Amino acid sequence: MTKEEIDIDELLRQEGKGMSDILDFNQAADLLKISHPTLYRWLSEAKIKAFKAGKQWRFYRKDLLHFMQTEDTEEMGDYLDLNKIIEFFIQRLKIRDINLPQKEVDYEGKTEELLYLIFIDAYSQKATDIHINPSGKEYELLYRIERNLSKVVDLSETIVPLLIKEINKAFRLKETLKKGKILFKWEVNIEIKVSVIETIQGKKYTMQLLDLTGVIKNLRECLPSDEDLKKIKDMIERPHGLILITGPPGSGKSTLAYSILKEKKEKNLNLMTLEEHVEYILEGVHQIQIIPERGYYDGLQAIIEADADIIMFDNLKNSEVAYLCIEAATKYLVIAQMLARNPFNAIQRFWDMSIDPRELANTLTVITSQKLLRKICPDCYQEYRPDEKMMETFPDLFSHNTILVKATGCAKCNFTGYKDLIVIYEIFIPDEEIKYMIARRSRLADIRQKAMTKGMKTFQDQGIILLNKRLTTLEEVTRITGIEPTRDAIVY
Repeated sequence: MTKEEIDIDELLRQEGKGMSDILDFNQAADLLKISHPTLYRWLSEAKIKAFKAGKQWRFYRKDLLHFMQTEDTEEMGDYLDLNKIIEFFIQRLKIRDINLPQKEVDYEGKTEELLYLIFIDAYSQKATDIHINPSGKEYELLYRIERNLSKVVDLSETIVPLLIKEINKAFRLKETLKKGKILFKWEVNIEIKVSVIETIQGKKYTMQLLDLTGVIKNLRECLPSDEDLKKIKDMIERPHGLILITGPPGSGKSTLAYSILKEKKEKNLNLMTLEEHVEYILEGVHQIQIIPERGYYDGLQAIIEADADIIMFDNLKNSEVAYLCIEAATKYLVIAQMLARNPFNAIQRFWDMSIDPRELANTLTVITSQKLLRKICPDCYQEYRPDEKMMETFPDLFSHNTILVKATGCAKCNFTGYKDLIVIYEIFIPDEEIKYMIARRSRLADIRQKAMTKGMKTFQDQGIILLNKRLTTLEEVTRITGIEPTRDAIVY
């Protein structure tokens, strides 16, 4: 506690100027700058001297001032630090017109209130993850917003133990249990998963936020291009085969998979899913949550016996699941998700999992791969023309007539220069010639080149379209798509 917060010397001087020696309960709480519940608790723990006048507590001013000068004030300092950071988050929420009901809570309740405010603040900014990272004696609080980590505030060494204790209590974490999840109810239902990792700097806490009340998008919303929409609609009308959706974590794979199911459920089909993590509840679809220890085999057998028309796998994470998926795709239309950078990386992953390349070629219908680009903030962007050096570096892309945009930053975009996300796709539809190349395990570079000659649009192609529409920046397209100085030199 600093003298700026409570100047005890000044209080002692005022005491000699005729201030009352005896204080009532409210006056004592005001002097100590604590809540009433905290003062009651300190009385019950005999931490502070007091006496009763009838049924009312009374305090000698000199006893309170002495208490404030002793080591017992450490807890009061923590309390004031909590008040300070709680006020910080309240002001952040007020700036965005998010009003919260105010209620008086005791000292322990303050840490619960802080965690509550962090959850609301993160969700209101569309954060997908909350990170609490060790950094020396202090910790950093960061949010992942639009795929980028941004620092929110430093957490002092007095706050960190209190906040971590509250997280451990809320998620029921123990030394042997490093993961947990809760359902956080606010204006919406938010599932929050936490994981704890031991680092040499200390424990790192990561919390993932998932809106369980999110509205499942229509296929048109996921695929705004008429050409791409028609391709996928044609593929999902087939009676069997594999529709593989790939991309990095958080790129919207589940969103596209569920939108396909939503499209098909209107046609009186028996739709069933095998999922380790159910992200959306879709009416009219029979969703089975897999117990990881028991695996997918029993679930798939149950689905086959239930006379399914379409089956969805949420993650082809190993050879067992991949084999079951390929086997099912010979008889059913299968929608599956896989972590892969692009369609050709997905093919390589199947080969690495010892999937027969001929069976893969026979069942593969389409592979979609997607990435997220940050969209330029419409309130603060600046236009510019590429200089001579840029035109020399990218001779096939820019001319003197080209107009690009650059990010600057304002309050509406949290001073990042970007606001919202745009999805870009690669849609790989193998014909008989390309399937023959897959079955023979031809070089992936050759398969990719053949697909491009047959009209497949790459991430780079779509990034250039967005540049010309001034929807994003050259830096963002370069970061996400790996665009190179010349079109012929693009490295995939």
